[in-house]
Amino acid sequence: MSARDVTDGAPLPKEAKKNPNLADILSSTVFSNSHISECSVNPSKHTLDHHGIGNVYEENWNLPTSALYEHAIKRKEGNIVHLGPLCVRTGKHTGRAAGDKYFVREPSSEDYIAWGPANQEMTEDHFKALHVKCAAYLQNRSVYVMDVLAGHDERYQMPVRVITENAWHALFIRTMFVRPADEDLPNHVPKFT
Repeated sequence: MSARDVTDGAPLPKEAKKNPNLADILSSTVFSNSHISECSVNPSKHTLDHHGIGNVYEENWNLPTSALYEHAIKRKEGNIVHLGPLCVRTGKHTGRAAGDKYFVREPSSEDYIAWGPANQEMTEDHFKALHVKCAAYLQNRSVYVMDVLAGHDERYQMPVRVITENAWHALFIRTMFVRPADEDLPNHVPKFT
């Protein structure tokens, strides 16, 4: 689910309107154990529960390129074309939607964001409601979790986690970011998800 799917005129979930503390409840809930796929590579001790995500069908952690190719083909997300690249259809929303970036204005980051049409403000309550909606959407679905690093310079590197429902998205992330050493993955704690 992209930011565009969630924010473009999407009404707040009824559950969040009835109970504004629902996001807080979800973030402190320990969910039933989801099945971690056998081809996962060193899942982090910082589990999906820390993100308020639970009851997913299967967690696929840090899969290697070959496994992501296999999953994408098996799930009919794309096709392998001449000389080996994976070809997928992205639908009508291709490329980056520069006007679809929203941030909660809060003291630790408000002075570092260039507020305006490209970086729009949203309330914390709206963010929590969207988080609840996304977490509910992921229930009973297979998810791909990629623990990666943003930036090559170790002085400025940031641990990042990307959670997606598509194998080809995880493959893109695996290519776009720096991969930590496999032995570092169990202790990966993302600063940005």
